[in-house]
Amino acid sequence: MRYSKFAFVKDVLVGAISCKEDIKADGTKECYIMTITVLKPYRRYGVASKLLARAIEDCMVQREVSRMVLHVQSNNEQALNFYKKNGFIVEEHLLNYYTDLEPSDCYFLSKTLEKAVKN
Repeated sequence: MRYSKFAFVKDVLVGAISCKEDIKADGTKECYIMTITVLKPYRRYGVASKLLARAIEDCMVQREVSRMVLHVQSNNEQALNFYKKNGFIVEEHLLNYYTDLEPSDCYFLSKTLEKAVKN
């Protein structure tokens, strides 16, 4: 399953998130975040955080996803800080992960999703 959401300001497309669902060997579902992007003039206004929050909510409720995961290039401190601020943890530092980027290493991040308990 693929998942994409877009962010608009008035009629201008300013951001997007794109994910795909993976089913693990034990039957659990995780969502791999392929990209989050926001146009430069619209950054630092919470657009990416809102896109991420909506994706997490939709994946938990509609798809019963238990974990969100992604890779971040090791020199992308802004993205790394963004994901950490949103509850992701660094699980692993992968050397020579990318074949066409420099630096070629990255971090693998994850966030376990827990459904809210209903009273």
